[in-house]
Amino acid sequence: MTKLLDWSWHEEHLVWPQQRETSDQIENDTDLTLLVPTQQVLLTEATLPTRNKKNVLHALPYALEDELTEDVEQIHFAMGDWQGDGNRLAVAAVDKSLMESWLQQFNAEGLKPKQLQADVFALPFVAEHWSI
Repeated sequence: MTKLLDWSWHEEHLVWPQQRETSDQIENDTDLTLLVPTQQVLLTEATLPTRNKKNVLHALPYALEDELTEDVEQIHFAMGDWQGDGNRLAVAAVDKSLMESWLQQFNAEGLKPKQLQADVFALPFVAEHWSI
């Protein structure tokens, strides 16, 4: 069963609704996914010369360097699925300090997300249709 907690991000701080209720069940959930604002995440693809995981982890930041406004050392990269039969990899990139701030504030509330996902992925997907 999906459990939802409503939250928002305002001026670099986590904001809960005034009537926030957090059950022990959610606080102790070990499979918690944190949906983060899509506008804070770069969703893109990288073309890489290899699928070798070790080499991909090293090459990925530099394959996307031209798309970024920050130094690659300040960005967290999450690998998605390989696209087709080629060497195109789906990638999500987010500022490390922003991601750490989200996690720190949720941890302070007793919530320990297992993963972070851009909130756009919470929309239902139907091929060749719009989701809004």
